[in-house]
Amino acid sequence: MGSSAIILQFYSFKYISIADSTVICFATPVFVTLAAHVCLGEKSGIIPVIAGVVVLLGVGVIARPPLITGEEEFNNDNLVCHYNRI
Repeated sequence: MGSSAIILQFYSFKYISIADSTVICFATPVFVTLAAHVCLGEKSGIIPVIAGVVVLLGVGVIARPPLITGEEEFNNDNLVCHYNRI
């Protein structure tokens, strides 16, 4: 799982900026906690739940969804690096 995560992180650099990819990768513990709760039945307290919600909101803000920016759809210039512009 660890090697596939690293491969997918490097693959993500092709499609999104390094900053966005890094933010998503640093949110991995939240996804692991959520998966452990759903799949393994792990119990979690109120503090981890609040921290997880804050982290997921932060990732949502970094991704610049249309709901926040007021646009009708995702801006592909923000999501995909275009190397042909130069």
